[in-house]
Order: sequence, then structure tokens, then C-alpha cells
Amino acid sequence: MTRTKKSALLVSVLAIVLCAAVIAGATFALFTDKSDLNIAVTSGDLDVTAQITSTATYSMGEKQEDGAFENGGKLTVDGGKVSLDRMTPGDKAVIELKIENNSDIAVKQRFIMSAGSASDSALLDQMLFGVSGKNPESYEAASFTYYSNFTSSWEEGSADGETRYITVELPEYAGSTAQGKACSFDLAVEVVQGNAVVAGDASASKVYLAEDQDALTQALADAKDGETVVLYGSASTWDTAEIAFEDEKTVTVCGYDVGTLTVNAPYGTINYYINYTEKIDKAIVADNSLHIYGKVGAAQVNSGRIVVEAGAKVESLAAIPSESSSVKVDIAENAAVDAVAVDASAENSSTNLTVAENVVLPSLSVEGTGEVVIENKGEIEDTSFGDGATVSAKVTNEQTLRSALQMNGSAVVLENDITVQDTLTITNDITLDLGGHTLALTEADGLSILLHIYGNVTVQNGSLKSNGSWGVIYADDNSLVSLNANVFATQSDDGYSTLLTSAGNSVVNIYGGNYENSVVEDDGSGHYDLIYATETSTINVYGGTFKNYTPKWTLNCQDKHDDSHVYVYGGKFYMFDPSKAGVKDEGDTFVGENEVLLAEGYTSVQTGDYYTVIKGEGVFVPATDDAQAKGVVKNESGVYVQA
Repeated sequence: MTRTKKSALLVSVLAIVLCAAVIAGATFALFTDKSDLNIAVTSGDLDVTAQITSTATYSMGEKQEDGAFENGGKLTVDGGKVSLDRMTPGDKAVIELKIENNSDIAVKQRFIMSAGSASDSALLDQMLFGVSGKNPESYEAASFTYYSNFTSSWEEGSADGETRYITVELPEYAGSTAQGKACSFDLAVEVVQGNAVVAGDASASKVYLAEDQDALTQALADAKDGETVVLYGSASTWDTAEIAFEDEKTVTVCGYDVGTLTVNAPYGTINYYINYTEKIDKAIVADNSLHIYGKVGAAQVNSGRIVVEAGAKVESLAAIPSESSSVKVDIAENAAVDAVAVDASAENSSTNLTVAENVVLPSLSVEGTGEVVIENKGEIEDTSFGDGATVSAKVTNEQTLRSALQMNGSAVVLENDITVQDTLTITNDITLDLGGHTLALTEADGLSILLHIYGNVTVQNGSLKSNGSWGVIYADDNSLVSLNANVFATQSDDGYSTLLTSAGNSVVNIYGGNYENSVVEDDGSGHYDLIYATETSTINVYGGTFKNYTPKWTLNCQDKHDDSHVYVYGGKFYMFDPSKAGVKDEGDTFVGENEVLLAEGYTSVQTGDYYTVIKGEGVFVPATDDAQAKGVVKNESGVYVQA
């Protein structure tokens, strides 16, 4: 693996705040009832100070002069505050902290390190903060114990005081995620009188420096929840690395770039800050995730959840869930992934892909028949779904809906009501599952079609609402449309109120749902079409309830095209008798000879204002060749169905 030297990383301000907090004990005065006995009592004084007595700076292991860093940064001291300005990778500061005890009574004291509240975690997680009780004689990391925070136990204060040495380092391996960031760290000495009752246990969150795989394995075993492990040593050490542990805990991993990484933490959470990893060969993690903050060439996840965080980049990500397992892939806002490939071949496997807002995923491919769910709030440019792939895309707004409709072969599922601003053109093979919600066209657009369909499309389980200029749905070209939904048309700006128009050589199969229109300003013509076939198209009605403002024109065909037909195999019709629609001498119901026709073996039964088509004596047998040309064949029960 080829490695290149990183460019300088600019960090705005790093502040270390040092203070001494002193809590005084009580003052007592004693008196007796004998006037000749006087006892004078004075309170003892707590007098403990913490002062910075010296500092030193280093760049790439070389000591610098006058608080400077090699690339122009600077260490300055102002009272109890040390500022490290414009640190770059490889810079380090060592601060001598002198604790003096001038109290005239016994004291207890403890030492506290904690991150400042306004610190940026992307920087803080990669900084190294070390503590030593003796003067380090060299720059070596072994001179210090490293922490992300700690509170020491209460101890008797030394009359002679004590000295602590603090190291603050932005390591050479720190990545671009820290650029331009700022953080602070507070150091406090807390002191109370010696006989005070104290509360608060000692605690520490350590940082483990691992210089090879054996040390890394041990560090991961020793690390407690919330602690950090650093891939330390040298860049050449980490051509391969394995992160493996069985505990249910969160571990932050920083350090040098990695060639090939293997992850096996089935119950764990990993915050992975490595600047660059060539390949994540296998990732088995818990649902709590592997969070990537750097750059990765290729990544493969076999179980659990992988999150590409803001600012991170993955060139190619393969989700390959193993048998009876699930994989979740989350691409966060401002993250980048060039390609996601899902192999859902394993038995009882499932995959969930979430794409955040403002994310563009150039390529998504899916193979295998396992369940694949896509929650897309961004844009997926190109999709490829293999034969038998079961892909459902969950959508919440117009943007995510339009993107999902570009995924040929997917099931698009609405998570809530959606109103779109303009026509949705569908050229792919899609199942549009409305999820019990309503998909509508904005009322301001009073002439556009809601769904203009050119592909093989199923619409089900919910409601469509739009104007009726050309129909809420317009099936065009050689499309094949299956409907089992509620469709409502409001009168359009040009006066029409049509639910469905079929054109070209399209075939529309209606299996169920409610179909109804409304007219606000009647033009007096008495002619408003509800379901309309034109050119050489075919509409097959197998079910549903139909109510038209002008019942005679509930089902109709364009007169100029004798090759368009509506075949009726079922359904319930308000004041419209499909059995008489093609019989000329019946007058009011007649809409055109050989246009709207009841299928063989079926008849209509009137109940009140409705006619229901049931299996019984029929009046028309569609020409077999003509029906097959439209993609419709007769099944064993004599019903014409989609081929």
C-alpha cells in the first residue's frame, strides 16, 4: 500500500484552562458556663495554588524554541490559561503544573481533567492528553498515562506540594476531520479540609496507545465503555489491523492509516476516526454501529450497522448480510459514497439503506431475493436490480419520491401524505404502495396529470387526488398499469373531471378501490368522463366502486378509435349498467358499439342506484387475439387477466 505524507492540518484554538477550586471547612467557637474559663479558637486556613511553571513545545519529535511550533503555531500562557494556536499534525506541548500547599491544616485534594463543553468532538477525539507525576526525560509516549478525562481519588495533600506534567498532542496521523476545529480541556485541583466528608468516586476514561496488533488486541480487551484506542507506533505497522472484542461497549479508534481492516465486534459500537483505510474486508458489528469519520477505499459489512458520517467518504460499500442476519447502511448528510452494492442472496437476510438529505449516491445495485429497504431523502442517480430482487423504497416528500421512481423494479412506499408540485412521470417498472396515505397534485396546478405512466406500474393501498384535465392517471405508450387504490378527480381549470385516461397501446387493469369525481361548474353538456380509453388501449375492470358526476359516461372510449375497449369483469357502478353500455337500443346507457363490453360469463345486478357485476350470463366475448395483443389472456375460470 502506497502512503503519502499528509498536508498540514490547521487547528484554530486549543485552550487548556487550569484552576484551583478550594472548598473551606467550618469555623468553631466553644464557650462554657464558667466565666473564669476562656478558650480561644481560630479557624485553620486552606491555601493551595496550582500554577504553570514551565512549558515546552515539540514538532515531529524535535524540541522547539520560545513556545513555537514548526509550522508557525504558538503556545502562549495567560494566567491559568494555555492557548495552543494553529497546531498541525505532529505538534506537542508539555506543561509543568506545580501544586503548592501552604495550608496550616491537613487537607484532602483530588485532580480533575475534563473536556470543555464547547469542544468539537472531531478534534477532541483525536487529541492525546497525557499526565505524568514525574518529569519526563524524553518525548516518548511511554512517559505519560493518557486520558480523555479523569477524576482522581481523594488523597492527603502533601505539605511539600507536588508537580504534574501534562502533554497535549495533535498526532501525526490526525486527519482532515480535525481541520479548522477548536476544543478546550479543563484541569482543576479540588481541595477541602482534612476532616471534611467528601463525595464522588474516582473515575477515568483512558486512552490506550497500541504499537502493534498484539497491543491493539489487549487494548481493546482492556478498554471500558467510552474509552479510546490509538493505532500508534509508525505508519508501516498498520498494513493490516483487526478490531475485535465481544463486550457490549463503545470504543473510539484513532491512529495511523490502515491497509486492510477486519472488524468483529458483534455487540459493540466503534467510532472509527482513521484518516484513510484502503479496505474494510469484513465488518460484523452490532446495530449500534461502526461509525466511519475518515476515508475508506472499499468496505464490506456482513452484519450490523455501518454509518458513513458527515465529512467521511467511501469509494465502494458492499452490504452482504450473512444468513439470518441484517445489515443497515446509513449515509449521513454531507457524507459521500460513490457506490453501494447489496448482495441479498443469503437466506433470511435483510438490508436497510438510509440516504440523508443533500446526499447524491451515484450508483446502487441489488442482487438476490432477500428483503432490501431504502429510506432515501437524497438522490440515487443510477440503480440496477437483479431478477427477483425485493426492493422497497420508503419516501417522505416529493424529492425522495421522484428519486425512488427512478429505481426500476422497486416498491415505492409512502410514509406520509405527499403533495407534489408537478407531474410524476414513471418510465420504470414500479410498485407504488401509497401506504394508506394520499398522493396529490397541488391545487395550484390545475391542468397537469398526477401520474403519467410509461412503464409496468402497480398503484395500491391509498388514495390519489388531482385535477381531471387529462386524468389523475394517464397510461401511455405500451404501459401496463394495475390499480387497487382510491382515485379522486376535481374539476380542472379547463372544465374536465376525468380520473383515468389510457392511450397508445397501454393496458390498465382495475382490481379495486373507489373512483369518484366532482364538478363545481357544470357546462350543461351532461358529459363528464370518469374512465376513458383512447387509441388502441385496453382497460379491464375487475373490481372497484365507480361514481361519476354524469353516470352515463362512467366508462367510455374515444369514438374515433374503434380499437380502444373497456372490458368489465367486476365492479360496482353508480347509475351505470355495464351490461347495456354497448347495446344501442338501450338509449341512455349506450356509449358506443363494441367499446364498453361485459366479459363472457358475467352480468350486472341492480341494487338501488348501483349495478354490481357478478359471474353469470354474459353478453360479449372479447376477441382472443385482440385481448392477447393488449397483454390480456383468459384464465381457467374464463376471466381475462394480465398476461
